[in-house]
Formats: sequence, C-alpha cells, structure tokens
Amino acid sequence: TEIAKKLFELAGIGASLSYPGRIASRLISQLGGLQGCRVLKISGVRALIRKYSPLQEFDRTEAMGMIGDLDPETGTPRFGDYESLFIEERDWSTKLKPEDAFGYLLDRGVFRVGLSLTCPTCELPFWISLDDASTIATCEVCGAKFNVLRQLKTRDWKYRRSGIFGRDNHQEGSIPVALTLQQLHAQFHSWYGESFFLPNMKLDPLTANIEPCETDIFIAMQDGSDTVLAVGECKDAGGSITADDARKMAAISDALSGKGFECYIVFSKTAPFTSTDIENCRLANGRGRTRVVMLSNRELEPYNVYEKTSIEYEIRRGGGHSLLDMALATHDIFFAPTPKKISAGPTLA
Repeated sequence: TEIAKKLFELAGIGASLSYPGRIASRLISQLGGLQGCRVLKISGVRALIRKYSPLQEFDRTEAMGMIGDLDPETGTPRFGDYESLFIEERDWSTKLKPEDAFGYLLDRGVFRVGLSLTCPTCELPFWISLDDASTIATCEVCGAKFNVLRQLKTRDWKYRRSGIFGRDNHQEGSIPVALTLQQLHAQFHSWYGESFFLPNMKLDPLTANIEPCETDIFIAMQDGSDTVLAVGECKDAGGSITADDARKMAAISDALSGKGFECYIVFSKTAPFTSTDIENCRLANGRGRTRVVMLSNRELEPYNVYEKTSIEYEIRRGGGHSLLDMALATHDIFFAPTPKKISAGPTLA
C-alpha cells in the first residue's frame, strides 16, 4: 500500500486504502488469498451468498441446489462449466462437485452451521450456532430457557453467513473486486516480473486534474524497465458502468500516464455487460487510445480468460497474457465485434 501511495503521489494524487478496500482485503484473506477466491468463479456460489441475509438460514439441500444450478424441469445440476475448476487439492481424474464447493466455503468460515429452534414460551423461531448449542438453550427473543431435545428429532442443520460474509452490507461490493483481482493475477503472474494487486483505494487530487473518487482495484507490474499500472471499476450482477465511472477512471489514467506510466482501465462485471455499459466503457478509451479492458462473467469464470469468448469472436492476441492483449481483445469483443463464422458442414446431394 505504501508503494501504491508513492506511485499515485508522483502523479499528484493522494491515495489511501478505503473502508471497502479493508473489507475486500479481509474477504480475500478469509478465502485463503487471491487464488482461494477461485471458488467465487462459480455463479451458484455468488448467488447463494447474495440471496440470504446474515439473519436468514438455509439447509444443505438449498445450498446444493443453488451452487449446482439445478434445472427446474429435470432437477439435474448444470455444473459442467466448473467441473474442471481446482479450488483445493484433489486428484486430477476427479471432477469438482457442488458439495466440494460448499465444503470449501464451510472450511473458510463463509457459512456456519447451527439449529433453527422454536421457543415453547414465546413460540417464536430463532437460530443458534453449533458452537453455542447445548441441551438447555436460551431463547434469543424472550430469554426463556428450555430443553431442546424434543425438537432435535425433526431438525436438520441450518446454515448462515459468517465472518466478513456475515455483514449485511454485501461486503461493500468486494466479491467482484476479489474475483477480478484473482483472474488478472492468474493470467499475469508468470508473464510479468514484480507485481502487486490491491483492492479499493480512495483517491484525492493533490495537483492532478481528477475528482475525489475510488478505484476498485490497483495493479502495478514490472515489464522489463517499464511499470504497467491498472485502475478500474468492478460491479456485481445488479450494477452498471456509468459515464461518471468512465470519466473518473480516464482522468486517473491520464494523470498516471502523464508521468510516464502505462496505465490501463479495467471494467469488470459478474454478469453480461449491457449495451449502455459498453458505450460508457468506450468513453474511457479516449481518442486514439486502446487502454480499456472489459471482463464480464464470461471472461471472469473460466481458468483461461478468453476460453469461452474465443469460441464466439475473432480475437487478436487472445491469450490475455498482458493488459495490452486484453485491451485489444476488448476492442474485438465489445467495441468492434467480429463473430466467428460457424461452418454449416457438407450438404448431401
């Protein structure tokens, strides 16, 4: 963080780790570091975290259904896109299953287990964690004590969000931030030299022509004798990239580029970009520049960033091994897309 502050100061910008940045750092730590955040690639995991508030409990069947994305008609899981994902050590010949992902979340304290009980005095339900469970329970509503044994025979374990995930603040938007940093780190770690990947930073003008704002990510990587930087905005499925976002990120990139750094702008979203999102992202490029990188759920979820997208579009330098590669790919996918032609195959006479 201190190095990041110094880099921003060179461009006349005051920088500090923001409150959402501290939340994101804690979330990343709770999941075991950036590569531990790979579990967030699974759309059903993100949906499960998003659906239930910290005071709502759910059972294992509900969790398996959401993580596995059960087909409502057939009841079979639609989990094929994630079966090759490695979130922890396992044999190469085995496939990842929804219960593996749920087990990982339990081990990392994302959810905790307990019992849903009904107080015989006030007749209101409440939840008690496994750590606090005992034969004699105290109702959290009215304070009455009662024996829980009669209720256990019909009770299943219930789960609630825990740790940093147990706050009713959507983790300050940290899930798309963590997933974006994870994917970029995975793509770049073997191609660049020294580097660091930081979550949300609060930025204020010292001498630079910028507005007070935040960047959701800050990346600095050594490329030979050059230092390559990236700032950006990360949105969840319900968010959108605004023209205001584009203007602020462009001003930050301009200030850093003016000091000799190569600075890219990353816009990510854990859902498809809308046409309005795309047009707003285009604004941040500026005239004659190629510096915007766009990553939707289609690019964030696979192990290789353009694994799915390259099936649909013609992409220059589609390996995604540098920010320049990704900026060129963004042009080919979002700004001037060229869909791949699908061969109709031979016709029968």
